[in-house]
Amino acid sequence: MERPVLRDAGRRGKILRLPKQDIRHAILLKLVASLSGLNAAYILVQRGHVLEQAAIERVVDDAQDDVVFLSLGVLKGETDLHRRYLDAFWAEEFGDVDDTLNSHQSRPMVPRDKIRAYIVNTAGVSDPSSATRAARVVAKTISGFVHLAAPHIMEIYRPDLGRFSVTGMLGTPRESDHRDDYWNYVYRVGLAFAIAAKAFGSEDHSQAVRFHLEEFQEATGRSF
Repeated sequence: MERPVLRDAGRRGKILRLPKQDIRHAILLKLVASLSGLNAAYILVQRGHVLEQAAIERVVDDAQDDVVFLSLGVLKGETDLHRRYLDAFWAEEFGDVDDTLNSHQSRPMVPRDKIRAYIVNTAGVSDPSSATRAARVVAKTISGFVHLAAPHIMEIYRPDLGRFSVTGMLGTPRESDHRDDYWNYVYRVGLAFAIAAKAFGSEDHSQAVRFHLEEFQEATGRSF
């Protein structure tokens, strides 16, 4: 893997960019985002900020999906879908950083449904249609926390106090529900790391990650 280098950014000075923009470096960045998101969500878990925790978990959800999608591209062969995804992923926000208003570039993002469908079909799920539909429902439900839909904002209302709790929901059923939900993201990001290790050609590291996931399940008394 190559280290970031400084590039000229006009009046902004210098910016850090990866000199090699390929599928493996994209996996690396998505793994970084997954871990950073998990750590941020953990901090929110400790304070009972369930609304914000769920919003970040939605970001983590996408990031770990992307890791699996890209890793399968390495293992099974890149497709046109992967190439379109990478073109959008590596694209700069502005064509001219000194003229941001007139040079903003819209990324041709690959629809999330196509990414999930690829993962399900490539993974050999027995009922890909149902699996894809289930993943879509879960994602859409969590998206309400990102877009702050009314039902989701109601998660932080305290009927016992007769007010919204904007400083956290510690000690409430909502807190325990979201604390339990956090477990799923830890496990799924772990799986993403395991398949990413395979994409980087390290079966030993992949097995080590899976071993730690088994330990994690035993320590928490839960099974995925």
